Amino acid sequence: MDLCLRLSGGNEDTRVVLPPGVMLISTTTDVQKGITVQEVRIVVPRGVRKAVRLRLYCANSDRGVAEPGVEFKLGPVTDHAGIREIIELVTGKTITAAKALTVKEAVWEATDTGALTDETRTALKAL
Repeated sequence: MDLCLRLSGGNEDTRVVLPPGVMLISTTTDVQKGITVQEVRIVVPRGVRKAVRLRLYCANSDRGVAEPGVEFKLGPVTDHAGIREIIELVTGKTITAAKALTVKEAVWEATDTGALTDETRTALKAL
């Protein structure tokens, strides 16, 4: 799931860090929440307005995708054991578009069942 984040730089360059596990929560309950599984670092130059595309993973397989114009708010960093395990397994890895499906399915498995299977752990380790 891609989400556009609009940022404005102040009197100095602004650095934004979203830690792994941070949730972005839709203002409507029928739309999926987004979650990061890796740290996101953004630099907004002084005095510049910048739009940044965040690549997130959908945390609710039973909810719909966001239509254009749906707003999200910055939520907490999750302490969900399954999501924390995914984060640990993908730390330091480059997740290409081809590999993102494996991560998305792992996130849904963790949020739907509460844990990861050994097969999913093996797939994440192989990324």
